[in-house]
Amino acid sequence: MQSLGSLSPNEVIEMLLQETALPAPPGEWVSEPFDRQAYRNMTREERQAWRRQNRQRINELRAWWVELMTSSPLNLSEKMTLFWHGHFTTDFRSAQFAQFLYIQNDTLRRNALGNLGTFLKETYKDPGNAFVFERRSKPRPTTQ
Repeated sequence: MQSLGSLSPNEVIEMLLQETALPAPPGEWVSEPFDRQAYRNMTREERQAWRRQNRQRINELRAWWVELMTSSPLNLSEKMTLFWHGHFTTDFRSAQFAQFLYIQNDTLRRNALGNLGTFLKETYKDPGNAFVFERRSKPRPTTQ
């Protein structure tokens, strides 16, 4: 990469706003559907195995994103994905499913530099957020 000092202000802006192709996902698993009923019907051992696999996928997702952020050229889109991640995301303990976390990251990336209204609508429709909203809206039992 050339030194930014050798570029004109317009060239720096062009470099920051340059559109880049969306990155390949961290694995084929990102498009696997999640069947809540099947999960509920799993045995204890099946759930434990599923959770281990899910944690592994979350770790893959983290490593993938760190690699993207550190290896990407100077690009505002990835920087804004990180910025919005600090404001509009659920953590893995809330969303629980690696696929939802990937979709959330992808939603942020696709909308990072776009229209704020569209961004908010897309973020609200995100399955990870929808899952958290649904869980939070259920009445909790009171202890007496």
